[in-house]
Amino acid sequence: MDNQVPLKNSHTLQPISSVDDEISLIDIVKVLVIHWRWLCGIAVAIITATLIVAFVKPDTYNFVSIYQLAKRSWSDFIEPPEAVVQKANRVYLPQVSRKFTEQYQLNDLPFKVSFQVLKDTGLIMISTDAHLSETDKVKEFHKVIVDKIHVSQTEMVDQASRSMKQQLLSGRKMLEQVEGNSQSAKTMELLMAVSSLENQLNELQPGVIIETATQSLKPKGISKVVLIIIGCLLAIMFGMFGAFTVELVNRVRLNLSLAT
Repeated sequence: MDNQVPLKNSHTLQPISSVDDEISLIDIVKVLVIHWRWLCGIAVAIITATLIVAFVKPDTYNFVSIYQLAKRSWSDFIEPPEAVVQKANRVYLPQVSRKFTEQYQLNDLPFKVSFQVLKDTGLIMISTDAHLSETDKVKEFHKVIVDKIHVSQTEMVDQASRSMKQQLLSGRKMLEQVEGNSQSAKTMELLMAVSSLENQLNELQPGVIIETATQSLKPKGISKVVLIIIGCLLAIMFGMFGAFTVELVNRVRLNLSLAT
């Protein structure tokens, strides 16, 4: 009778006998316990990388400037909002960008600037996403852009005001000449024209700078806490995947050795 040598390890790799073998929950736990070094090593590596990224990566904040366009009346703007945005994109932005890059000796702007019309409000929003280290540059850049828009709007308002005042002055002079005559129809027409010009002049509203590079209260994107939670979940998942991969490799090697 042959002597049988007892196995030293409680966990012995069994050759793969059938593709229909079922894996129980106990088998899964045994694999994780046996290959705990792989599980912990992969998990620790991923969590460490996540912490480094979370605390080293700078936060990105949104900076917003808002300008209220000048109005001829409550519903009529001195210049169409879409035209202001086109002018800002094609004229002001390239001009300021060139001066800015020359001043700070940059190859390109370290941030992007976008313009948007807030529908049915006459508000122009200038938006930039940037790191806190670039706060001063963003504020300076926004101020120059907003000032250019404000100067253009102010010039249009002054021009419209001067034109209305000249028309109003001419209308009043004509009204004085007609008042001595008996042409009542002409007098009423001039009175209505003068009254309309006075109303238009009173309704004329200049543009207003509402905000300049106001920083958002919270950073954009995924917060550090959420990033760490996602990293921990991925660490557990890839750690378990690594443990099962090692187990699979060991069993394949065993079957290959038995086959030869």
